[in-house]
Amino acid sequence: MSFCDLLTLLLCFFLALIASSTRDEAKVRKAMGSLLGAFGILPAGTGFDSQGRYTSMAEVISLSAEQTLFTTFEAYFDEEVQGSGRADIYVDEQGRKRIRFTEAFLFAPGSSQFHPKTMLILDRLAVMLAQLGRPVETEGHTDATQGRDSNWRLSAARAQAVMRYLEVAGNLDANSLTAVGFADSRPVAGLSPQDDRNRRVEIVVSTRVESSAPRAALEASIPTSAAPSPSNDGGR
Repeated sequence: MSFCDLLTLLLCFFLALIASSTRDEAKVRKAMGSLLGAFGILPAGTGFDSQGRYTSMAEVISLSAEQTLFTTFEAYFDEEVQGSGRADIYVDEQGRKRIRFTEAFLFAPGSSQFHPKTMLILDRLAVMLAQLGRPVETEGHTDATQGRDSNWRLSAARAQAVMRYLEVAGNLDANSLTAVGFADSRPVAGLSPQDDRNRRVEIVVSTRVESSAPRAALEASIPTSAAPSPSNDGGR
């Protein structure tokens, strides 16, 4: 047996242990990070901190401009997965950014457990979402080839799995996250409900909502004496 064969067997062994154990997302990422790093898959400057969160020397720089955040992520995304037919980023009719992952990229058929290869992509996405601080909705979708009940359960389980992973990886506020299963009720435009390309998870980043609350709070804080007094000059 060659050394490479031995390493491959060891990797498979540890992956099997991870898959069969009680899932702790932080511990899973730390274990996977160690394995991937040992095999030279992690790029330089990347890894996992003591809490199992993804870290990158490139990402610790504070990026305040939202467009810069999206541009940086999209460049990484395009290099890693876009164009392969497994994932895509687009803007919907409401102006929201949507990151679409196919079933083949995230899960085995009928499963809601991630392929290990997806972790680096989701961790990088979680970093961006943490800096954006926007509400995020995770949608699960299936095709119409199975029973409706099983489709609802599977789509909801997958949406929940992705949402939970992003929450832990990015230390995101749980109150800003939503997971929804749509089963086969929302096929991709132009596809029949039975088309297996409908099996996907979409991560929807909300647009900025300009609120009048800050202005109202500011006006309420202005002392009454600061307001101009009525003129007594007969209204020139």
